[in-house]
Amino acid sequence: MDQLIKTFGTAALPDPATLFALLVDAYVVMDINHRIVFVNQSYLHLTGQTEDALLGISIFEINQHGDAAQSAARVDCIESVLTDLKPGQTRSSVYFHADWPTESDGLVQRFWKLKASIIDLPADAGRYYVLRVSDVTSRVQEREVEQRDKARLRSQAQLRQIVAVEKEKQLRESREQLSEVLTFAKVGAWQRDIATGAVVCTDQCKLNMGIAVEEELSEKRLFAELIHRGDRRRIRAELIASIAEHRDYEVEYRVPGRAGTTRWVLAGGRARYDENGYPTHMLGFTLDISVRKEKELEQQRIAGSERAARERSEENARAMDHFLTAVSHELRSPIGVIINWTELLSRSGDKIGLSRATDTIQRNAKQLSLMVDDLLDSGAIVSGKLSIQFARVALDTLVSDVINDLRPQAEHKGLDVTCLQLEPSLVQGDAARLKQIVWNLVTNAIKFCDAGKIEVSVSHVGMQAIVTVRDTGCGIAPEAITTIFDRFEQIRPKSSGRVSGLGLGLWLVKTLVERHHGTIEVQSDGEGYGTTFLVSLPREA
Repeated sequence: MDQLIKTFGTAALPDPATLFALLVDAYVVMDINHRIVFVNQSYLHLTGQTEDALLGISIFEINQHGDAAQSAARVDCIESVLTDLKPGQTRSSVYFHADWPTESDGLVQRFWKLKASIIDLPADAGRYYVLRVSDVTSRVQEREVEQRDKARLRSQAQLRQIVAVEKEKQLRESREQLSEVLTFAKVGAWQRDIATGAVVCTDQCKLNMGIAVEEELSEKRLFAELIHRGDRRRIRAELIASIAEHRDYEVEYRVPGRAGTTRWVLAGGRARYDENGYPTHMLGFTLDISVRKEKELEQQRIAGSERAARERSEENARAMDHFLTAVSHELRSPIGVIINWTELLSRSGDKIGLSRATDTIQRNAKQLSLMVDDLLDSGAIVSGKLSIQFARVALDTLVSDVINDLRPQAEHKGLDVTCLQLEPSLVQGDAARLKQIVWNLVTNAIKFCDAGKIEVSVSHVGMQAIVTVRDTGCGIAPEAITTIFDRFEQIRPKSSGRVSGLGLGLWLVKTLVERHHGTIEVQSDGEGYGTTFLVSLPREA
């Protein structure tokens, strides 16, 4: 701690409770009676609960979502890591199964693992249990998939061994005996004359191919009707290659059935040659693998979904990292300015600088207030607690008031802010939220416009009131248009360097517009060509 203070100074060093709350791993702290006294943010995020719902509750009484067997297993797991635990020890549990609720899908299967330790606070301040909670669902599911894959590979190896045994029997036994054995195993056997294309096969082979026992099977019918059109070229190429290379072949292909159904067939074989090395006929087998193939395809779909979910999770994590960095920087800048000016005022008796100091403090305090408002509104939107009070609002008057309030800020940057058109427009909405929409769009234009002008107008298109905010600023690159309204997303123009902000403004605007049953559109011809925002709201007749 002393080294950290020497390195960073006391002003920049967070207190231990804050550091603990921001740990990536999920932690729960309990008193000696197993009642929860502290949880960090990772635990709340992992379980989807609130701190108020957990504090003071026994660890054995929370998260009761699964059946009785799961609850009992959960209790056993907690007791296994806490019972007789000594200071200085850490104890980990095996993973256990406890289903978890979701907003739309009911209970989903999840697996958990615990790691416990004890801390004794100095000066007899008490003893506490610390429990790290880990969601190991992905690890368990990957292990299960791996086990299933190994079982499938063993099954395939066993299948090839069975086929090899059946081929050996074909050399030793008559056609009738071989047909009985293969039929019992549901493996079809066939022989094809390479010169004529004639096929002789067992009844099971025909059943595997989806045709009746009394029907005829030929090479022409196989490739013209039975094998799926999308697989024919691949299968024929594999047959030709196996003959030319004097090797076995094994292929999987689809066989269209009745009523739009599809079955999967595994086929294998090898050519036979005369004394001059010319192929004369082929011997092989067929096996209906529809059930197995459907499971494989389902596993592939699940794997794809999990991969997409992981990618989304990584994107969210990157966005959150950027957001936390932005919050840290944006809050620190005005706070630092306020502190410096207040210290200067306390040390100096210069009355001439008093006005400048108070203006600077007031401006930075307002900036802090706006950022805090954005953060609070963001939390209210995410939690579904944002309040909208609808009433009749004169949109043209509201826009005019906002422009008058922001004109000094724009003129300070040398920008010209004008209202080109203000058609009288009555809408149903929350005046404070509508003002927030216009305020954010105009301040956004001021922020990204180093020179030139900003034009604002209110017009009508049918029963829609249109608020237009157009600037001659840095513009938006085409690839950024699709993400401009995403939460934590922020434009970073090359010409202007870093631009302040939390990346919440346009997301809040879009959300508030939609809560007013309206739409928002952004237009830009690219970087350096300015930006236009169009907000459309239902207008009263």
